[in-house]
Amino acid sequence: MSGPTLDGSTLDLTSLSGRIVVVNVWGSWCAPCRREAPDLQRAYDAYQSKGVSFVGIDTRDDAAQANSFITSSRIAYPNLVDDGSGSLLAKLVGIVPLQAVPSTVIVDRMGDVAWKASRPVDYRTLAGGLDSVLAENPGK
Repeated sequence: MSGPTLDGSTLDLTSLSGRIVVVNVWGSWCAPCRREAPDLQRAYDAYQSKGVSFVGIDTRDDAAQANSFITSSRIAYPNLVDDGSGSLLAKLVGIVPLQAVPSTVIVDRMGDVAWKASRPVDYRTLAGGLDSVLAENPGK
């Protein structure tokens, strides 16, 4: 999975190979996404030193509103922009329902889906998933 990010760069998730990756699908128009954003950022702050990367996928959104949301929520991790055709979300078919926004997936160091939630997550729930994946996949 690769594509443009909200900050104008390009991100290819293959660059994160060998790392645990949290992928969160969100939209600035989504009230539950707005509620979970501080918990996702808190988890990012707590787990990035443990070899965990975070990537957001902004979907069905206006770029200005999405950037405003990222800024106001103080989200520090990269966020891919689904181009409106759903091409990025299509890569999640069979993993999470495409209409389930927000959704969060944890990919282990081998590139396998290790945990998923097709609903909003809070810090405790996400930390539990990450701790489980980290315990099964000791760092290199």
